[in-house]
Amino acid sequence: MSDTVYKVGLIGCGGRGNLHAGAITKVPRLKVEALCDIIPRKAMWMNERYGFDATIYEDYHKMLAEKELDLVIVCLWTPLHLPVIKDCVNAGIRYLHSEKPVAPTWNGYLESAYIANSKGVKLTYAHQRRYAKGNLLTRKLIKDGVFGKIQRMELFSPPHLLDCGTHTFDQAFSFNDESPVTWVLGNGDVTNSISYFEVPAESFFVGHFEYKNGVKGSIKVGRMKTDGGDLESGVRVIGDKGFIDVLWDGIITRAVVYDDPSFQVEELPAYVGDAGATQIPDMLQGVVDSLDGDLPAEVDYRRAIRAGEVIFAFYESMRQHKRIYLPLIGQGDCPIADMIAQSK
Repeated sequence: MSDTVYKVGLIGCGGRGNLHAGAITKVPRLKVEALCDIIPRKAMWMNERYGFDATIYEDYHKMLAEKELDLVIVCLWTPLHLPVIKDCVNAGIRYLHSEKPVAPTWNGYLESAYIANSKGVKLTYAHQRRYAKGNLLTRKLIKDGVFGKIQRMELFSPPHLLDCGTHTFDQAFSFNDESPVTWVLGNGDVTNSISYFEVPAESFFVGHFEYKNGVKGSIKVGRMKTDGGDLESGVRVIGDKGFIDVLWDGIITRAVVYDDPSFQVEELPAYVGDAGATQIPDMLQGVVDSLDGDLPAEVDYRRAIRAGEVIFAFYESMRQHKRIYLPLIGQGDCPIADMIAQSK
């Protein structure tokens, strides 16, 4: 393994930026050289809190022009991800890590993939929940066949499908051996639309889908009272020998093996701010390790694109009132935004 220290510029010093900043202090081979925020006092506060001794910028274009950086971390609102990434690539940055989701449109996802493919850029997105201890354990239990052959997966996510659902689908992909999805069918409620980070979205969504390996899936997105049987967020994996319920951050709420009533999952630490404590540091360490060689990171852009494809296919299904088969071809906008505008 290389001992290269990578010079980092961090753009966006708000909530997610702070989680990344704290995580950087736990990754020895990352050195923050520049912090950028349109509100400079946020960057100055971060600089002092974490002792970065970094140069403060209000304009990231100036930062890119003046600093020789290896890795830029983008912690901005969704519509800003792609424009900033493009500017970074044009400035010669070849290592980029960004908050999710990738973009507010499917065309934005495709353009991000094109940039990574054609410009020799290593691009990753913050699906840090792949590193939650309980999620890692669940992957091992499934791989070891504890719950038998996986037959069905039930996904639950807070609103909305693009912003929160991307984590849920990524979690499910990781549990199902990364098998791609072949078709989706779904519908949602736009009468009471919401907006996260300037992206309009549905308030509730339900859908069905199927993986290439034959596993059937369903998803419910939104906050509604239930009979108590549903997860708040996360995935229920159902096999022919048992099932397991796992929340987003790896909290295993229930695990059953039909032929072994005494079965218990080893005890895990309770989730208390785990994203900043372990998930994001472990994710960034994985990103750094991937920069040393040819292997993609666990949070490689292709996995974010794949989750996005399922989400935009669901939106297209909602618009066309029919099942949509993947790969998603011929659509590039954000159908949900059009449907919300038409509902006004």
